Amino acid sequence: MAVQQVHDDVTDLVDRDKLIRWALELSSFYSPTGEERAVAEYLYEEYRKLGLRAKLQPISEERYNAIGLLEGSGNGLSLMFNGHLDVSHTGREESLPGGRHTFASTKPLPEGWPDKPPRVIDDHWLFGAQVRNMKGAIAAYLGAIDAILRSGRQLKGDIWIAGVAGEIEKAPVDDFRGQRYEGYGAGTKYMIGHGVTADMCILGEPSTLRVVPGHVGTVWLKLTTRGRLSHPGLARGGHSPIMQMNKIITAIEEWIPAYQDAHMFNNVRPAVNIGAIQGGWPWRVSRTPVYCNLYLDVRTIPGQHPVDVLQEIQGLIRRLRERDTRLDVEVEMLVSDPATEIDTGELVCQTVCRSHEKVLGTKPEITYMGWASDAIHLNRYGIPTVIYGPGGKSWEGDPEGGLNYQNIDDLITSAKVYAVSAVDICSRDRNSRSHG
Repeated sequence: MAVQQVHDDVTDLVDRDKLIRWALELSSFYSPTGEERAVAEYLYEEYRKLGLRAKLQPISEERYNAIGLLEGSGNGLSLMFNGHLDVSHTGREESLPGGRHTFASTKPLPEGWPDKPPRVIDDHWLFGAQVRNMKGAIAAYLGAIDAILRSGRQLKGDIWIAGVAGEIEKAPVDDFRGQRYEGYGAGTKYMIGHGVTADMCILGEPSTLRVVPGHVGTVWLKLTTRGRLSHPGLARGGHSPIMQMNKIITAIEEWIPAYQDAHMFNNVRPAVNIGAIQGGWPWRVSRTPVYCNLYLDVRTIPGQHPVDVLQEIQGLIRRLRERDTRLDVEVEMLVSDPATEIDTGELVCQTVCRSHEKVLGTKPEITYMGWASDAIHLNRYGIPTVIYGPGGKSWEGDPEGGLNYQNIDDLITSAKVYAVSAVDICSRDRNSRSHG
């Protein structure tokens, strides 16, 4: 049998047309959180076409992880490319930022979705349902592995590609239950707990080709005030839980700047968001409400414990009670995903920096982000993870802030950087795991 010639520069083999096709096809699938099955099955078949070992991990009836493996010859370092298959919105929302969402439809979904199909714009941009976050990166993973395969290289270590369900920042809360709310790393945690792991990981979240070693975490809190049901025309000295919550909101607004100043993280100010409020009966406002719930998202920094945030809010409530002894408030923690950070000297971080410089001729910017990702869970399971992705730029004609647009040149660059990084890492023996 003839020996396949090894191509010296794997970046020459990254195929632009294939990248565009994969990105557009991935974006054509309806895959809000909890409904990732169809796009996972598509990705599974693409793995098989490339010659990878492929499997579907069934998390539930309607959602899978799609796992592909390019096996190495043995005793080498392994690398994972990880990317989420779910997108932020269902398309059924009545209102979203900026007005009616591009993919909203009065037709039944997914049959009527999308009303604007994925396409190429001016040969420089891709348009597709959240191709930026992050189906474009998954296409770049496929492009990198395709280039490595066609280069004829035999690597020592394995390369995993994981298309995972349930990454979007959603969680089951109160009456909002079921898999459509099960995000915040549901697929990645399932994947790692069921036998798919690696020495390190590259995560292609939208970073505009910047290297991201860390980002904030999050704590969700629920604050509840209570009162008594009564007729407002008959009640005397009523104690409205909504009015009481208004005092709490004012106190939180005053607390936010001090919290942010005290928890700066590499020039990132951790956000605090009053995300939802709920109380009373909209269908019977002729009665005083018996409760009011406030839902709060507080971003955290590395080293900060979720209980620290809980106690800060509890302390704020105690100070309010000193001024109003009637205030009746319960505070409950709903979500606690810690911030995450790896040392920039980690092999995976150093390798991506070198690969970026090789491809583009300049050193990459290293930055930190104010959002969360599955790097939280990968790092907690001992898989050092660096974020580096093609998404982030906005097309000047985009009315929606970039969610559905991907620059093609950046997509190609990321695939080249991924390919060079994988060759570098997976050509090494396992005893070199800690050397950057």
